[in-house]
Amino acid sequence: MAGNSPSVPELGDLDDRRALTRRALDQRVMAVIEGMSDAFIALGPDWRITYVNGEAARLNGVDADSLIGRNHWEQWPETVGSEVERQYQHVSRERVPVQFEHEYRYEHQVVWHDIRAYPADDGGLVVFYRDISPRRWLELERERFASELVATNARALAAMRAAQEASLAKSRFLANTSHEIRTPLNAIIGYAELLEMGLAGSLAPQQQHYIHRVQATSRHLLSLINDVLDLSKIEAGAMHAASEPGNIADIVRSSLELVEPQANERTLRVTNGCPANARRTYIGDAERVRQVLVNLLSNAIRFTEPGGRLTVTCGYAEHAMEDAIVTHDGPFVYVRVEDTGIGIADDEIAHIWDAFVQVDEKKTRKVGGSGLGLTISRHLARLMGGDVTVHSRAGVGSSFVLWLPAGVPSPAVTPEGAAQPDDAVLTSPPPARREGLRELGEALVVESERILSMYVARLRVDAGTRSARALAEPDVENHTVTMLADIAQAMSAIAHDGDPMRDSLKDGSEIQRVIAHRHGLQRARNGWSEAELLRDHAILREEVEAGLRRLVTRSGGHELEIALKVIRHFLRMADEESLRAFRGETGANPG
Repeated sequence: MAGNSPSVPELGDLDDRRALTRRALDQRVMAVIEGMSDAFIALGPDWRITYVNGEAARLNGVDADSLIGRNHWEQWPETVGSEVERQYQHVSRERVPVQFEHEYRYEHQVVWHDIRAYPADDGGLVVFYRDISPRRWLELERERFASELVATNARALAAMRAAQEASLAKSRFLANTSHEIRTPLNAIIGYAELLEMGLAGSLAPQQQHYIHRVQATSRHLLSLINDVLDLSKIEAGAMHAASEPGNIADIVRSSLELVEPQANERTLRVTNGCPANARRTYIGDAERVRQVLVNLLSNAIRFTEPGGRLTVTCGYAEHAMEDAIVTHDGPFVYVRVEDTGIGIADDEIAHIWDAFVQVDEKKTRKVGGSGLGLTISRHLARLMGGDVTVHSRAGVGSSFVLWLPAGVPSPAVTPEGAAQPDDAVLTSPPPARREGLRELGEALVVESERILSMYVARLRVDAGTRSARALAEPDVENHTVTMLADIAQAMSAIAHDGDPMRDSLKDGSEIQRVIAHRHGLQRARNGWSEAELLRDHAILREEVEAGLRRLVTRSGGHELEIALKVIRHFLRMADEESLRAFRGETGANPG
C-alpha cells in the first residue's frame, strides 16, 4: 500500500517552484503595466518611488530610472498640501482606494489628471493616473459657449422688450391720432353730402363735380385711416373678435355685393362658386370675416387687368394647408379667391404681408391702395383661429385662401396638400403659458449640448448614416448646435411677443436657413446619399423632441404641445432648405 502513495516533493523543490511562479506572474503583471495607456507609480511606506512605468516617465518628461528612490513630495512639491496629499494620506491611513480629479497649474499651462490610488501590501500605495486635459478643456469651452449663448439670449430678449414697448407707444400714438383725424373727416364728408343734397342752395355743375371729388377723396382717406387704426389696435393687442357660428355662403354673397361696382368698372367676370345651399358653418366674427373677404376681393380686382376673371369658391377641410399658421386643430371652412391678375414673384411673396408694402411699386402707383389690407386680413384671420395663405405665379394670377374654424361638421372635402395638425405651428400661446414657454426656450439653449451629443452618437452607429462613421466630430456636428440655439431663442421670442405670427418666425431665421443650406452642401460633398440625409434629419428631430420632453418633465410645465409644434415647424423648414442644397450640389432629381 505504501508503494502506491503519491510522492511528497522536497520542501526546497516546492519553494523553488513557487518562487519561479511568482517571478513568472510578476513578469506578466509588469508587461501589462508597461503596456498600459495609464501612468503607474508605486510608492513605499516612506513615500519613496519604487516603480514607474513608461507612460508615467513620458508624462513627466524624464527617464524612469531617474525617479526610482526619490521622495514623492520632493519630486512633485506642487502636490504638498493639495488634494493629492489629502487623498494619498487617506489611502495610507484608512487602507481604502480613492478616485479623484486634480488640476495642476504650471507657469504656462494647466493640466488635469484623473487619479486612482490603492493601498499596497507593503504599507505603501500604487497610483494609476491619466491626462484628461483635452476632455476638461472641451467641457469648459462648451460651458463657456453655453453661458455666452444664455447671456446673448438675455440681451436679445431685453432688446425685444424695449422694441415691444416702443411699438406699443407707436400704436397708441397712431390710435389717438387716427381718432383725432377721423372725427373732423367724418364732418367733412357729412357737410359735403348736405351740399350735394342742395340744403344750402342749388349747386352749379362744376360745383357738383368738386363736391364729388371731395367726397371720393375723403372716403379714400377715411378708409386709409381706418386701416391704420385697425393695425395699431392689432399691434397694441387691443383688437378683439367675436366667436359665433355663421354661414360662409351668406358672408361671401354680401362681400361680393360690396365690391361689385369695382369689378364692373374694370369689366371683370366674377363667379361665385359658393352657392347658398352649401351650408358651410364657420366660427368667428361676421364683420371681421366680411372685412377680410372684401380686402381679398378688392386686392384681386385692383391687380387684375380689365377683362380678367375672378372666382370665389368655398369648402370644408379636416386640416389647413401646411403653410397655414393656425391655433385651431381643425376642421376648417375655407374661402378661395382666385384671379387672373399680374401674380406675385416667388421672391416677393414673403413681403406681401408686411404693412404698407405692395407687389410692384409701379403697379402701386397705378392702382392705389394703402398696402395694409393683406396685413390686417392675416391678423384678423389668425385672431379668429384661422389664417390667410397664398399661392401665386407672376403673370398668371394668385389664389388667396381664408381659413376659419368650422362649426357644424360637414362632409370632408380636403384640398390637395392639406397638412397634419403637427405640421402647423401653434402660435400665440395664452398669456398664462407664455412665461413657461419662455423658460423652456432658455433651458433648451443649455440642453442643446446634450441633444447634440446624442445626435452625433446616434449618427455614428445608425445603420442608415454609415457615412458619419468616417467623419471628424466637427464635420458630423456641422454647426447644428448653433441652429438649435437660434430655434430656442425664436421659441422664447414667441412666448415674449404675444403676437408671434410674423413671417420672420414662420419662415425661420436667416441663421437657420444659412446653416440648413450649408448642412445639405456639406453632406453632399462628404459623399452622403439622399437617404442618409433624410435619416440625419429624422434623428435630429427625434433627439430635439426627446430633449424637450426631458425639460418639461423636469420643470413640470404644460407647454410641450406648443413647443413641439414650434420646433417641428422650424426643423421642417430647415429640412427642406438642406434637401434643396443637397440636390443642387449632387444634381439629384427631386422626383
